[in-house]
Amino acid sequence: MKRRFRKGAREVILYAEALGYTCSITGHNALRFCHPSVPKPVFGSSQTVDTRGLKNLLAELRRALAS
Repeated sequence: MKRRFRKGAREVILYAEALGYTCSITGHNALRFCHPSVPKPVFGSSQTVDTRGLKNLLAELRRALAS
């Protein structure tokens, strides 16, 4: 992605892309993560400043792949 994000959001995007997700941006600046083997996309905020929200998003990405 060519867009600028906060450091935590960049790390989440790179992690998700390493897992095979593709990342896109919704109309409200949220992040949409799609994976070929996951039936529904995973959404997350691109403006999250708290580390707990970022960790929850990482866990949700892992859970979606496991199911």
